[in-house]
Amino acid sequence: MKPSERVSLWDEEQVSTLLAGIHIAPGSAEFEELSYQPSSSPTKEHCSLGLPLFRPSLPTSQMEMRCSYCQTTFADREEQVSHYRLDWHRNNLRRSMAGKTALTEEQFLEESSDISSISGSEDSCESEDNEEDCATADVNAPVLKRQAQIFLLNADGYVVSLYRNVLYNKSVEIDGEQDVIQRALAASHRKNWAILLLGGGHFAAAVFRGKEVVIHKTFHNYTVRAKQGGSQGARDNQSGTAHPKSSGASLRRYNELSQRQHVQELMESWKVHLDQCDLIFYHAKHHNRATLFGGKKPILMKDDERLRRIPFSTKRATLSEVKRVFGLLSEVVVHGKEEEFHAMIREAKLGEKQPTPKKKKENKSNSAKNAERKLKTEKNVIDLAPEGTSSESALESSEEMELVTQLSTFSTSDLGGSSCYVEPKARKKASSPAARKGNEKKSKKHASTKSKNMVKGCTHKTRVWDILHRACKLGNIDRLSVALKIPSSVQQEDNILSKEELESIASTDIPGDLSNVTFGSRHKTMLHVAAENGQNDVIWWLLDQGCDPGVNDGAKRVPFDDAVDKECRNTFRRFMAQWPDKYDYKKAKIPSPLTKEQELEQEGKLALRRKAQRQAKQERQREKKRQERVKMEQEKALQIEEEEKKSFLAFSDREKRALAAERRFQQQQQEGAHPSLLRCFTCAQDITGITPFEYNDNKFCTTKCVRDHRMKNS
Repeated sequence: MKPSERVSLWDEEQVSTLLAGIHIAPGSAEFEELSYQPSSSPTKEHCSLGLPLFRPSLPTSQMEMRCSYCQTTFADREEQVSHYRLDWHRNNLRRSMAGKTALTEEQFLEESSDISSISGSEDSCESEDNEEDCATADVNAPVLKRQAQIFLLNADGYVVSLYRNVLYNKSVEIDGEQDVIQRALAASHRKNWAILLLGGGHFAAAVFRGKEVVIHKTFHNYTVRAKQGGSQGARDNQSGTAHPKSSGASLRRYNELSQRQHVQELMESWKVHLDQCDLIFYHAKHHNRATLFGGKKPILMKDDERLRRIPFSTKRATLSEVKRVFGLLSEVVVHGKEEEFHAMIREAKLGEKQPTPKKKKENKSNSAKNAERKLKTEKNVIDLAPEGTSSESALESSEEMELVTQLSTFSTSDLGGSSCYVEPKARKKASSPAARKGNEKKSKKHASTKSKNMVKGCTHKTRVWDILHRACKLGNIDRLSVALKIPSSVQQEDNILSKEELESIASTDIPGDLSNVTFGSRHKTMLHVAAENGQNDVIWWLLDQGCDPGVNDGAKRVPFDDAVDKECRNTFRRFMAQWPDKYDYKKAKIPSPLTKEQELEQEGKLALRRKAQRQAKQERQREKKRQERVKMEQEKALQIEEEEKKSFLAFSDREKRALAAERRFQQQQQEGAHPSLLRCFTCAQDITGITPFEYNDNKFCTTKCVRDHRMKNS
């Protein structure tokens, strides 16, 4: 197995091998806490969950219990637990993590005869001789801090980790090491998961059965104020009023209520799927949790033991993000052998910045006062010494007294006057208080100079890295080449960089592989910074100088993934076409090379496409004009028809009959024309060609018109 290898929980064969004979990894945050708790038999909860029985794998035989660090055996579990509490065991554990051999109990007692307890506080390290040992103990103390993962050691000696939220809820009380192991073994049997993400107006949810997506849903509502962030509800809470100050505020407030209603309706429609889920992971800010847990009939209850928070930061709520979260939660990470795991812990401890306790800072700030107090103590000792004793022996006596004071209790009441005499050490070279004070000043000056040089070195490197980051972001190749100590066509470096910057560059070692120059917590390379800012010239220059495009950042993204636009991606493809064998382009996720012939062909296709688009646009415009012309003709015909109706209604019945006779006569005279020959005597509707209703030679289109005509003439 390779270190940092990741295995999915749903690969049953590999997971069963990884979790065979597991127990809490020594050195982890939970080791001492859970190892001291007595083992218990499986509870009713374990049986109801279908968890398997725990069968611990012992190092030699099933009946023998022993400590692999102290090389001692135990008769029963109680004796083993009491051994774990001993300073001897803790000392051997720390020595093992530091790569040292274990001590026997006799050797430990001899070494620690003058030390009260290994597990004492840091304040016990008061002497200068013990400061280095205390610092080493801090570095090799059990793991880092309490992390989101829980570390386990399997039967093959590999350290693996799972997310703690996958095993148990935050509110659940763990019943010893056996409980954790049983839950870890049962994790791969709980295959029904739900992932819910809510934030920024975005909602995404999915239900998984193993690796398969059973059902999913995403939607978005406008609830966040543009370029300012924060939901409208949070803004209302800050302003102290719910009265909308703008139309946008009203819209966002309405969308918040609409989103809450949609999410609750979706949860209700998914009730069957959620009831079957073994685990439900969610991410929602405080003001959004009422959406998931509120309503008249909430589907999710806060006290549900299946509910787990997502223990890491998430991005915008989309289906791809839901799948990414599911993949991270369902992984078993292999950290290598136990020795590699301990080395990783030491490196992490050495690499992190340790905060300085306030007490030590006060001691440093009061170093001058301490020196004066020390000189006063020496003068008092000289005054108390007998007359026959020289100042040299008195000073040496004060040194001896200081040493004895650290090892035993010393009281001024024991001095007793002139009869008291402290046996001096062997005579050394005579030194006066002024000389001793000068030596102290020199040592302090040397220490301060050393610390300043260390800080100055860190400042130089930080300044150079800042120059590189700014040059990649702004596209300044000249500054980039000077900072990386790469020869270029630049003649005057003084005009490009300041004197302080040039001094920092001269004092900083640049890695030979430019891919090792990284920025920020995500460890972005220079190619990542140039790609996300669209600096194509810098991208080509860095690729030409040997910066590997296949190096991932902390989010496992290559520079090609961060390219801001198509032209930026084409820069990578053009370099691939010119230098096809320089890098592993498959690892860099660059799809294909882009040659000049391909670009010319694409430009030709683009010109044809644009020509076709122009022709289609012209055709649409001609068709639009034709439709407008037809529409105008129809409107004109309708207008003429309305005018004829008005003029016909103005005629009397006799004139109407005469006009109808005239129209019939015109029809006989003119063939091809189709004027309105007959109209209704009441509403002037054209009734040519249909059988009309009539009385007294009056023609009508409907019986209603007949009735209206009679009522009018009656």
